[in-house]
Amino acid sequence: MLTKLTTPGHVIMYVTCSPLLVQCTLHGYSKNLPEEEQAPAAPLTMATFITSLAGCYSGKMLSNYFYGVCMWHLPHGVVWSVNEDEMEVLLKVATKLTPDGLK
Repeated sequence: MLTKLTTPGHVIMYVTCSPLLVQCTLHGYSKNLPEEEQAPAAPLTMATFITSLAGCYSGKMLSNYFYGVCMWHLPHGVVWSVNEDEMEVLLKVATKLTPDGLK
């Protein structure tokens, strides 16, 4: 997938990546997160990612996003320090907030 991505400095990049990575990158830019909080993903970064999209996307989609980010860390040898029990609670809440049209 070729995606046009505009960074905070208005640099336009065309990247080939999954919609998940584009969504995560845009979330980091929108929150003005420093690079070191984006990779490896800090627990608070993942929590705000899930909660900011809850009610806009289905809980299943957010769960797929969350575990997709987790899976990115493993082959890249990056430490995954997110408490999965806490994230599961957020993902359950996100599932309850799934808009009717997406159920």
